[in-house]
Amino acid sequence: MNTLNDRDLGWLEGFIDGEGSLGLYREKSSRNKSGLTWRAKMTIVNTNLNAIEDAKSMLGGGCLRERRHRPEENWKPAYELEITSGLLRMVLPTLTLRIKAKQQA
Repeated sequence: MNTLNDRDLGWLEGFIDGEGSLGLYREKSSRNKSGLTWRAKMTIVNTNLNAIEDAKSMLGGGCLRERRHRPEENWKPAYELEITSGLLRMVLPTLTLRIKAKQQA
C-alpha cells in the first residue's frame, strides 16, 4: 500500500467501510483433491469511476472492472475494484475500519 497522509487514509477507510465488502469465498481450484479452495477478497463497488481509480492508486493495485447490467435495466454503470490475498495481507493491517471491523479481524 502506498504511504498516505492522514486525510487520504481516512477517506480510503471510510470508502471501504461504506462501499466495500470483505470476506472468504469458496472457488474452484485445480490445486487440491476437492477441486475447491477458500480465497480472501475485498471488493469495492461504486458508480464513480474516479473514486474507484483513486482507491486503486492508494491501495497500490487491484483488479478494476466494469459491472455490466442488462440493457433493459436503467442503472448507471458500476465499477468494481477487487483486492485478493497477496495485497490484502499488506493492506488490512494498516487500515482502521469501524463498520467492517469484525470481517477485518
